[in-house]
Amino acid sequence: MTGRTFRVSQETYDQLLRESGGSGVIAQQKDPITPNGCTKIITIGLDDEGRPFGNEDCGGDCGLWNRFLGRSCSVAGETTADGVQTYCVCSGGWFDRLFK
Repeated sequence: MTGRTFRVSQETYDQLLRESGGSGVIAQQKDPITPNGCTKIITIGLDDEGRPFGNEDCGGDCGLWNRFLGRSCSVAGETTADGVQTYCVCSGGWFDRLFK
C-alpha cells in the first residue's frame, strides 16, 4: 500500500499540532466507519528538513472473505470536477483477475 505524499502549509501544520495537543505527528483515520475495515489514514508530520508534509495511505483489514479471494486494502481514485478523489478499497487478488 503505497501512500501519496503532499505538502502542508506551516499554518495548517501549526493549527493541527495545537489541536492534537502537541504530539509532533498528527494522524487521522479519514474513513472510520467502513463495512470492511479498509480505511484511509492521513498523517501530518515534519520531513527531515523540518518542513510540514502529509501522507495518505490505506490501512485496515479487508476481512476473512476478501483475504480468501486474495484482495488487499489499496488506494483507488477517480477524477472529479474538483480534482482527483482517492479512497481505499479491498481489491486485487486471484478472484478479481479471473474476470478481467
